[in-house]
Amino acid sequence: MRTLMHVGLVALVFRGVGSAEEDANWTMWKGDPARTGGAPNTAPPPMNLLWRFTTEDNKQSYTSPIVADGRVFFCSQRKVYCLDDETGQKLWEFEMGLPQKATPAYRGGTLYVGNPDGFLYAINGATGGPAWQFQTGSGIHSSPAFVGDQAIFGSNDSYVYAVSLVEGAKQPGQAVWQQKLPRPIAGSPAIGENCAFVVCNDLYLYAMDLNTGELRWKTRVGPATSPAYWDGLVLVGSGEYFYALRAGTGSEKWRTRLPDRASLSNSPVVKDNVIYLGSADGQVLALDTSRGRQLWAAPLGEQTESTPSVGEKCLWIGSAKGFVYGLSLKDGSTLWKYRIHDFMHTEETKPTPKDRDKVDVHYNVFSSPVVIGDKLYVQGDDGTLYRFAASALDEYGPELKTAEMHVPSFDPRRLVRVSMDPVDGEDPVVEVNGQPPIS
Repeated sequence: MRTLMHVGLVALVFRGVGSAEEDANWTMWKGDPARTGGAPNTAPPPMNLLWRFTTEDNKQSYTSPIVADGRVFFCSQRKVYCLDDETGQKLWEFEMGLPQKATPAYRGGTLYVGNPDGFLYAINGATGGPAWQFQTGSGIHSSPAFVGDQAIFGSNDSYVYAVSLVEGAKQPGQAVWQQKLPRPIAGSPAIGENCAFVVCNDLYLYAMDLNTGELRWKTRVGPATSPAYWDGLVLVGSGEYFYALRAGTGSEKWRTRLPDRASLSNSPVVKDNVIYLGSADGQVLALDTSRGRQLWAAPLGEQTESTPSVGEKCLWIGSAKGFVYGLSLKDGSTLWKYRIHDFMHTEETKPTPKDRDKVDVHYNVFSSPVVIGDKLYVQGDDGTLYRFAASALDEYGPELKTAEMHVPSFDPRRLVRVSMDPVDGEDPVVEVNGQPPIS
């Protein structure tokens, strides 16, 4: 089985707050601190499967992949994995111990992962070794957003935190500021106009000063999804309504009611003054940012809890029936779709591409697709990460794994790894958190 692998270097530019590193990779949930979900200069469909990697704990996952420095980072139920981007081979894994709720973020060679145990973990991106940890008072379901040398995120202890990532006035892993809100924060912040915008479980959306954490304003929006920032507006959905709030004051510019009283099921993305969002009744909608006017509606016929990503000409979104769709930005028509299936087939029983839609065994796609250049990454509930490429030849692709075994250690977060090269049969290499053990 041969697969052609092609990796392009693409510079991504977001209409938000970010760095050159974030522009060249996908380093946080929805791609940038403003949470626009935008990925310019991306290849159009079709996409073919280049490789897939299946974890041991194949349970439901709401987190999304992170791609940076030639590596892919993603969470399963209880572990964080690092894979080689070109081959899909596992480089390391990190035991978290609890089901993961928050998508990690990557900056300067370090992966930052919030855990339901209340800690934000900083993990060496090259070795998988722990660097430091920051403790909050409860579980973290919020994905960090980077602002300068700080990570902004919320916690179920009702605080929003700004944590230092580099040595300066504060040491790495120390709080620069923290702001208490009335209730827990499960959503992820959006950044714009020197503010962090956060939805709280008290049904309000809050704006906080990025330098001090001081509250700027609050607006009641109801039980809302995580917001996005675009061109002076904070965009947020709540139930059957979608709001555009002025970022400077929190006042309402407009609100619109979703068709057929459908409820919003994911966080919005935005590109070129068009908002894209999915609803619980299986529709994907496009709204203009000026008035909230509906531009088109695409009835997929299945629930879409996956937050989409928006490319140059295509919107990428997953569904509860296991499909990944590529929809036209122009009118919402389906340009491409792929169904996540059970791959436990022999060569004789494996369904052909023509028959794939008829196979009953499928897995939900709740995570957000990630698209960079001609590459597409999708995480399914089967515990598998799928890597597609416009230039791949084989639709199914090889399933590549590194031959290795894990030896228990006293500290569950210290990865002890014995790896053997399955090709040339060299002697085993033993590492503890990426370093040779002390003899």
